[in-house]
Amino acid sequence: MKKFLLYIVIVIAITLPIVKPLIQPGFFVTHDAGWMTIRLSAFHQSLKDGQFPVRWSRRLNHEYGYPLFNFIYPLPFYLGEIAYIFAREFSAAIKIVFILSVIGSAVSMFVWLKSRFNFLSSLAGSVLYVYTPYRLVDIYVRGSIGEAVGFIFIPLIFLSIDRLKHQKPFSIIFGAISVAATILSHNVFVIFAALGLLYGWITLPPARRSALIKMTFLAAALTAYFWFPAISEIKYVRLGQISVTNPLEHLASFKQLIVPSWGYDAVSSTTPTPMSLQIGLVNIAILIISGFILLRKKVFSEVKFFLIISVIAIFLIHHLSAFIWKLFPAATIIQHPWRLLSVTAFTTATLAGNIANIYKSRLVAIGIIIAAIIPNITYAHPQNTQFVADIFFSTNEDTTTIWNEYMPVWVSTFPTERLGDRVRFTKGRGFATDISENNLGMGMRIEASEESTIN
Repeated sequence: MKKFLLYIVIVIAITLPIVKPLIQPGFFVTHDAGWMTIRLSAFHQSLKDGQFPVRWSRRLNHEYGYPLFNFIYPLPFYLGEIAYIFAREFSAAIKIVFILSVIGSAVSMFVWLKSRFNFLSSLAGSVLYVYTPYRLVDIYVRGSIGEAVGFIFIPLIFLSIDRLKHQKPFSIIFGAISVAATILSHNVFVIFAALGLLYGWITLPPARRSALIKMTFLAAALTAYFWFPAISEIKYVRLGQISVTNPLEHLASFKQLIVPSWGYDAVSSTTPTPMSLQIGLVNIAILIISGFILLRKKVFSEVKFFLIISVIAIFLIHHLSAFIWKLFPAATIIQHPWRLLSVTAFTTATLAGNIANIYKSRLVAIGIIIAAIIPNITYAHPQNTQFVADIFFSTNEDTTTIWNEYMPVWVSTFPTERLGDRVRFTKGRGFATDISENNLGMGMRIEASEESTIN
């Protein structure tokens, strides 16, 4: 046990260069981290008012209210709420969640791989998992807290499936919680639940597939409070009528995928320094080596599985897959095809552990670790930091969405300022006193001198 704890300390220590900029003063500037902080403050207000689970923010949308949390991933904000208890600042709480996402994902990947491989092989996969360029894009360029948190639980899905193989106690429950946490971390990460189900179906003995099905149904039940209202009520908001993005405009070229690059702007032909869409040189090397291994050795089908998944993901990111995105409009839920770099981040890290284990060589494992850290550590910093008072986040009334996609469909004019009077007599005469309002409802005392209508 002491030896294993020492291993975990080593894993955490290796992640410190990634999170160091998050520990320093100031708030890191990214595409979404500011919005995520505003959302956390609104989430906190709703939760404080007694709304559970949180679905609605009274403050957002210029105090007209906004059903944001009915449709977006909730788990990062529940974690942020816990962090806020200790940090007492929303910006600091968001930074803490990002820090925990790096450390947690490194540890979870190591724990899964260590259940099957030796220390160095497991460490190699764990290090590549957090030092892959896309992981650093998620933190320091995009500020995608949902994806960052989701990476914690993905390895646990596969760990639980491996445990199903050996009929370990509570494996079904552990697996269901891991799948549920992944789905609740980010809507798009449901693809990892699907990959886990496919992995289990291929690798588990037929007699154990029933346990996999039970695990899947239990995960669906645990998350039904979120996905069922989101799916059934999407017709009431603009997201059910519009496409937030056109995936065809976000497909990548081979140059973007292969050649190392770094930038902080959004991916667009008009931005001078677009964010990196690189797979990662060491990740590409891992894929090539995996291909040679399959040609020369008879290995466990896991290598073949993760290699095929990697190739499919890369194909779907590339321009060559445009016809696929046209054929399946429902795939627009992913919005940006380059989000599938999250898949290659996981699969190549898994393959790295497998390769180091197959060759049984310390040099191979250490080589992967060094090759993962040295070229990528320079990416682990934000473009700049700002010193923003926490009140900016806790009083901001934006919708925090680009296209107002969660605005009710019956809204014809989008609010740009507060309404003013919250209660108005539209017919008759009278006045309202003792008005109180929070995220659960409104209360007031009405005194009308005649039959009246109140808005």
